[in-house]
Amino acid sequence: MVGKANTGVGKAAVRALLLDRMAWTHAVAGQGDAADRVLAEAAEVVRRRDDRPEPDWVFWVDDDEIRIMAGRCWTQLRRPLRAVPSLEDVLSRYGDTHARDKAIYLTSLAHAYLDAGEVEQAATVTEHAVRSAGGVGSVRPAEKIEKVVRRLKPHRSLPVVSTVIEAAGLLATAQR
Repeated sequence: MVGKANTGVGKAAVRALLLDRMAWTHAVAGQGDAADRVLAEAAEVVRRRDDRPEPDWVFWVDDDEIRIMAGRCWTQLRRPLRAVPSLEDVLSRYGDTHARDKAIYLTSLAHAYLDAGEVEQAATVTEHAVRSAGGVGSVRPAEKIEKVVRRLKPHRSLPVVSTVIEAAGLLATAQR
């Protein structure tokens, strides 16, 4: 794709959301340059203000959503030096009222730390994800946490890793 993506949508938040998802698709396909271009466009589009009302279902699409997706894309592409700053910045502002999403996004940060070789930091972040997911009535965070735990298991001799493996096991049991 050359130039800007044409989503055919005029409203800023809707268009930004579509671009956000397009970037993820490129990341999953291993197309880092394309993901980067689409993320840049999404960041530009989401800042535009339009007098036309947006649909209710895009109320949450903002600059932080685009930055979270950027971090997730870079994690998917195994580019931790790009992923970590974006994810840490946005997650520092995420409140506990968004526990489900926070737990999911923390797992992306944990994967990025593992890709960077920072096992203890990955375990600490995963422990935060486990705490966030504790009272959530959704299995998705627990599934994401389990994927990180599988990557942590070879390092179970580290105390912080063994602690988070145990905590994740308790979460999985509680989710059943």
